Amino acid sequence: MNAKLLAAYQRSDKTAYQIAQATGISNSTLSRWAQGRQSLGLDLAERIAQAIGYKLELRKTNRRWA
Repeated sequence: MNAKLLAAYQRSDKTAYQIAQATGISNSTLSRWAQGRQSLGLDLAERIAQAIGYKLELRKTNRRWA
């Protein structure tokens, strides 16, 4: 999920400041996430997705977690 959301975030025409304002997530949190130094919970990931025009969806797969 993080990789796909990050790719969409990077392709977005919105600035980090605009996304921070729209989501209530601090610029520093967005920066740490974009640099791979912090992961996001589902609630923050969903806010970012909505801010850049996407809808976050969860799907059940047969993949097993290690």
